[in-house]
Amino acid sequence: MAADPFSDHQAILHTFDPIAKMLKDNPRDDMPNSKPAPVSRDCQ
Repeated sequence: MAADPFSDHQAILHTFDPIAKMLKDNPRDDMPNSKPAPVSRDCQ
């Protein structure tokens, strides 16, 4: 019996799950709902 190519495709797509979660939790500056990164002002 041949392997199911759909399951291989799903496995490849699931490799991007951590990246999608990271972008959802911390969107880039040019994405909606982004917030500036906290900056330390200790050196001033």
